[in-house]
Amino acid sequence: MEQGLLAADPSVFLVGRNAPKGARLDKGRIKAWSQSDAQSFLESVRGDDLETLWQVYLGTGFRRGEALGLEWVDFDPTQATLTVRRTLSNVGNQPRFQEPKTLSARRTIAIGTSLAQGLVEHRKHQAADRLASSVWDSEHDLVFTGQNGQLLRPEMVTRRLRRLVDEAGLDWVGVHGLRHTMASLALQNGTDIATVSERLGHANTQITALIYLHGSADTDRQAADGLDIALNGTTP
Repeated sequence: MEQGLLAADPSVFLVGRNAPKGARLDKGRIKAWSQSDAQSFLESVRGDDLETLWQVYLGTGFRRGEALGLEWVDFDPTQATLTVRRTLSNVGNQPRFQEPKTLSARRTIAIGTSLAQGLVEHRKHQAADRLASSVWDSEHDLVFTGQNGQLLRPEMVTRRLRRLVDEAGLDWVGVHGLRHTMASLALQNGTDIATVSERLGHANTQITALIYLHGSADTDRQAADGLDIALNGTTP
């Protein structure tokens, strides 16, 4: 998963004694942040060179390589959308652009106003850096680059994220955990599973449901309070 070769952790599909021991202990639950954790992280990375990249991961659910493969032509500020046309993955220990592995992975999704504005500001800063640099790598018009326009190696992004997560005092969920966080928060806030599935680039909603549809302590409490009212006429 960290190398971009797998889109999801296959162990979540295994049940019973076939599942890895860790998956059996936590019932295959995905690693994701709560809403407050995600907000804390975004607050802690304000001013970071890759601040907008972290916003994209949490706001879109893109896979690591999908975000790193974005070019500016993929961003429509008028419609506030981002389009996945390719992905950046390590092939033979070298970063290479590749086509999305499935038709569903090639997608255009809406993004929030704050993220769209963040991308516009990021583009302005990048343009200024480009003018100030005498060695800018202009082969690709990438949204996210190194200081001189070079490709961002996927493993470097993971290492950078780990350092920032440690500094924020949060549990490590990995780059893929930011994707999980988007999906979980979207479902918790009332987004239908078909829309979440399309945003994730899943082939069908069954995959999304298997990975993400589970309860939480908060929804369990809401269910208990609702039943108390329905059965006894009491108010919590």
